[in-house]
Amino acid sequence: MTSATTPSGLVEQSSIYGTAYEGYRAFDKKLTVHANGSWHTGARTPQWISYDTGTPRKVDRVTITRV
Repeated sequence: MTSATTPSGLVEQSSIYGTAYEGYRAFDKKLTVHANGSWHTGARTPQWISYDTGTPRKVDRVTITRV
């Protein structure tokens, strides 16, 4: 993804550390801990993130990586 709504869907999150760490970055296929590849809250748990595809879809796999 390149923004919270592009190319499609909607990403929302409980909080972000700053604009360089917005929630959509968790879905941009970049597995780095730098500003261009991760969602960071800067806050204590619990935190949440969601991705709404806009239409019902079959999900074959979800992988969560904590770095």
